[in-house]
Amino acid sequence: MKRIADHCDRITRLHVLYGHKEFAPDEIEQELWQVCYNIWGYTPDDVDDEALPADVQTWLDKLYDDNDSAAGQAFALENGYDLFDRDKPLFNWWFFVLMILAEKHNLFTPEHIASARLKAEADKFQEDKEAGVIKG
Repeated sequence: MKRIADHCDRITRLHVLYGHKEFAPDEIEQELWQVCYNIWGYTPDDVDDEALPADVQTWLDKLYDDNDSAAGQAFALENGYDLFDRDKPLFNWWFFVLMILAEKHNLFTPEHIASARLKAEADKFQEDKEAGVIKG
């Protein structure tokens, strides 16, 4: 059993520092990506959830929308991971479920990663482009 909490001390401290926000500050995201890289050798930017089977995408979206950490933990346990720390779900547990799904569905291949990275770069470019638009 891999305890993801063993890698998440800094993320927990950052969440306490910044408070629970819907969108993580950059520092939290960078630490989350580092934890994922340390565990899987990849980050969420290396995963295109649209490459998952449609039923899995639907389940993942529902898990996120319902904030169902119990179902996420059950799934993680079935796949050899523990998403809890001191009987509480880890902050950002959904990203860890995504990474476990990517591993389970063999998305850590050079082809999938290249495609996911290109998509992430295009999305980031579009966000930056939209942020630079001045309305008035």
